[in-house]
Amino acid sequence: MSFLLDTDIVSAYNKRSMPSKLRRWLTVNEGDSFLSLVSIAEMRFGLPGVEDKDHAVLAERVARTEILFIESIEGLDVDVLVEWKKLLAKLKTINRTMTCEDSLLAATALKRQHTMATLNTRHFAPAVQFGLKVENPLD
Repeated sequence: MSFLLDTDIVSAYNKRSMPSKLRRWLTVNEGDSFLSLVSIAEMRFGLPGVEDKDHAVLAERVARTEILFIESIEGLDVDVLVEWKKLLAKLKTINRTMTCEDSLLAATALKRQHTMATLNTRHFAPAVQFGLKVENPLD
């Protein structure tokens, strides 16, 4: 089984303290974990809003995360974007929505046959009925 890591997991990894259960989960699943360009963009976008005293440390952690996942980054290609449009259309039929970022992550996981690893399973719940597998490493 392979996993697409939600941005919240990467953020937890980059904090000064991380739950030991999450640390163990990441260690066990390191070789089967992938990161989306969407998460990288979210992290980079958030950097300017970080307080000056923490900015340099966090910027270094984000850069290190990109290096760590260099071989395991999932991009947004035409196949993923078509899957995303299909997912949005399906969600519309049940009068549900997801944020742009979460729906792109879900579509990537669906297309690449990854399980979505997230601490916010509620965010991905609308896509579960369309085949998305979701796992919370803390459960």
